[in-house]
Amino acid sequence: MSAPLRILILEDSAADAELIERALRRGGLEIAAQRVQTEGALRVALAEIRPCVVLMDYNVPGFLGDAALAVAHALAPGLPVIFVSGTIGEELAVELVKSGATDYVLKDRLERLPLAVRRALHDADQRAARQRAEEAERRGAETLSIALEAAQMGTWDWNIATGELAWSDRCKAIFGIAADEPMNYGRFLRALHPGDRSAADTAITHALATQAPYDIEFRAVWPDSTVHWVASKGRAFSDAAGHPTRMAGTAMCITARKQAEEERQRVEAKLQETQKLESLGVLAGGIAHDFNNLLTGVIGNATLALFDLPKGSPLLPCLEQIEEAAQRAAGLCKQMLAYAGKGRFIVHDLDLSELVQDTAHLLASAIGKGVTLDFHLAENLPAVSADAAQLRQIVMNLVLNASEAIGERTGVIRISTGRAQPDHPGLSGVLERPAGGYVYLQIADSGSGMTEETAGKIFDPFFTTKFTGRGLGLAAVQGIVRSHHGILQVASEPEHGTTFEILFPTTGHRPKPPASPAQEDPLWRGTGTVLVVDDEPTMRVTAARMLEAIGFRVLIAEHGVEAVEILRANPENIHGVLLDLTMPKLDGEGTFRALRQLRPDLRVVLMSGYNEADAIRKFIGQGLTGFLQKPFSLAALRARMKETLG
Repeated sequence: MSAPLRILILEDSAADAELIERALRRGGLEIAAQRVQTEGALRVALAEIRPCVVLMDYNVPGFLGDAALAVAHALAPGLPVIFVSGTIGEELAVELVKSGATDYVLKDRLERLPLAVRRALHDADQRAARQRAEEAERRGAETLSIALEAAQMGTWDWNIATGELAWSDRCKAIFGIAADEPMNYGRFLRALHPGDRSAADTAITHALATQAPYDIEFRAVWPDSTVHWVASKGRAFSDAAGHPTRMAGTAMCITARKQAEEERQRVEAKLQETQKLESLGVLAGGIAHDFNNLLTGVIGNATLALFDLPKGSPLLPCLEQIEEAAQRAAGLCKQMLAYAGKGRFIVHDLDLSELVQDTAHLLASAIGKGVTLDFHLAENLPAVSADAAQLRQIVMNLVLNASEAIGERTGVIRISTGRAQPDHPGLSGVLERPAGGYVYLQIADSGSGMTEETAGKIFDPFFTTKFTGRGLGLAAVQGIVRSHHGILQVASEPEHGTTFEILFPTTGHRPKPPASPAQEDPLWRGTGTVLVVDDEPTMRVTAARMLEAIGFRVLIAEHGVEAVEILRANPENIHGVLLDLTMPKLDGEGTFRALRQLRPDLRVVLMSGYNEADAIRKFIGQGLTGFLQKPFSLAALRARMKETLG
């Protein structure tokens, strides 16, 4: 059982500190917290309890956050510092992060705090790993220098004529050989790793034949089966006729250096992979956002036309096909946002087995005729805090891939769920684990399998082995798993099938039954005037037409400055605002604040092609009335407007 996280809280309010501790424990963190209120107490606590993370209120009387952050950095470099404040503004938060703060969380959004703490600790671990790797490499270099200076290396001398091989005691120790054991060339080769014997023998033979220096690195296997790296250098000596008579040289253990190199390469590869994913994620998210704007015009106009046309019109099938194609395109955008880790999140506590079971009928209709689904679903699993739609997308994408791998043959797709035991191989590198543990989803097929080269590329966006594929399915799966803090593993072998396994952190308790969704009211009509603010002309016109179709009068503005002018001219006649997030001149956040200064009671619905969690982050605690995800249909707009203005 891991020790509790040592949390240091700089907070003058005991009640607020208690709320912070409760939020951390509700988030599954086992903590040992200590509260301080002054600079002196902070300095003492940093030295004595050596906290894992510091949570700071910015406005502690007599000790503002800037000074507190400087003290923490001076006394504990690299220690994660998260500001937890109710008054911190966006600009100040950015400056604090630039000054070295790890993150900030508003006090009215404490549910974000456990995730922020986990992320801060994870990032700190990554930095520590890099530092350890760099330190190990530095120490390896120092060790080599000391060894050369003090001649702390083994020596060997081989008499080729007699076959006698003389090794120093240190040389034998490097190979794990007892000091009193006699040596010959055959014993030397037997001490090497089977995979290195041929290369070492070839290098020595070449040195004898050419009189070239002998310089090689190989692995030695000790009697206890442990593997050690050895660097050996030497040269051949010849008689007057040019025939080699002996060969002598040195041997040195370089295991520490090799381990340091491997650690550094692992960390660098991890960093490169993270940077690649972040870059591609930003690109994918931006493309998806722009396409969602365009698709709102397509879907909105199609649904408007369907709404206006009489039943039996010959145009109905055409419009329905347009809407269906646009919805498929919207689905692609969702996959791109999912890969970017920016898919729409509607998080609930879910039973993974029940979610898979509810998807079974869709899976059965999507797979090939010769494919059989074999379910092994555990009961009473602890809840996973997740977006049900995105988890269904994971299951559907993996099952479809498995079915396509089986092809026209008969085969089986085995879908399993269960609790992951603490010694599960997928958790071997996970240091900080949630208190509730993990559950797993495993999807294994009896299909064609993959080569190692193909398996290394399957999560790259737009990589596909299918003639008609787009290469987004598995990239989206990886993005969804990453955004849910899960672990994704794949094992495959040609002609022996493929197994995907995903580990999700749990809350530790059973999920609660979901609330019943509100029923759509297709006859509802609104009243009053709505101001539509969007820099995209198609978006403005489409949204205006849709609002007019459900009874509203509409005013439009192409940017925030114009919207403020319109409200100033009509302060009492505008009942609500449909506001885009990203606009030139004055963006959605600035426009919202300006409109609320003129009308504090004004109801504002934000719309965006990005997911709700990211889009409304800057509006938390400011009274935003609602959110509308682009692209949206007439029905979705009607439901949101009924909820906010009805």
